[in-house]
Amino acid sequence: MNPLLETWLVGARDLRKNVRSAKGLVMFGIALLGAFSSTFRLPKLEEAMADVNKFGPEQVHSFKAQAFGKMYGDDPTGEVLASAPTKLVVLFYIAVWLAPLLVMIIGFDGISSDLQYRSIRYWASRARRPSYYAGKFLSLWVIVGMVTLLMQMIIWAVTIARADAPAGETVLWGLRFWAASLPITGAWCGVATLASSLFRVPMLSLLATCATFFVLFIGGLVIGKGGDIAWARFLYPNNFDGWIIGGNHERMLEGLGVCLAYIVVTTGIGSAVLMQRDV
Repeated sequence: MNPLLETWLVGARDLRKNVRSAKGLVMFGIALLGAFSSTFRLPKLEEAMADVNKFGPEQVHSFKAQAFGKMYGDDPTGEVLASAPTKLVVLFYIAVWLAPLLVMIIGFDGISSDLQYRSIRYWASRARRPSYYAGKFLSLWVIVGMVTLLMQMIIWAVTIARADAPAGETVLWGLRFWAASLPITGAWCGVATLASSLFRVPMLSLLATCATFFVLFIGGLVIGKGGDIAWARFLYPNNFDGWIIGGNHERMLEGLGVCLAYIVVTTGIGSAVLMQRDV
């Protein structure tokens, strides 16, 4: 059978299983819980914007560019985001930083549960192990993307209903933010799938995923972005949301390249390890 077809069959079956099971209800609950955050007012932000809106459009744009540039540590990115609805920028920033938690909750047992109950043997005679692994990774990535999109759509609806921003502008920027988050969630899904494939017990894979995410956080954010070791920032995928959404094409490609490298390396290692395992 064609490896691509095998990957598709594994991924589609895993996607259907997760959506129809109790995990599907949990994922829907996570989406609602995340979207519920959009119903909260941000008093300080709204007060600051109310003061700024007393001035002309140029002053408002300049204020937003400076604020977002400081938030992302990059002035060109702030200039690009100054044209977006303020609340969507803030919620995008929060959503990206919560992405590892969402991936961990949904994907920690993707492969380990099949190893524990030996249901992987059903696929071992029907698909190549790399195809099985790739299908599991892709299904997790699609599920996380669907949950994130549902969450974003509810946020867009609330934003439009409150007249915080025009409908067309909200949807276009919302889709752009969601698309920018996909490579980052893909990188985290790669790490989570790899951690899940190393253990037969889902609880151990959950602990391994937590530990790995924490190490990447310390290495990439604290030591790399906040310290003197510049290269260490590439360890943490969340460091590149501003690069991907910003207007600098070279930095955008660099951020996308890091996320793609995470996906390729983790999938390659996980597939190689799974090939050697006694299932």
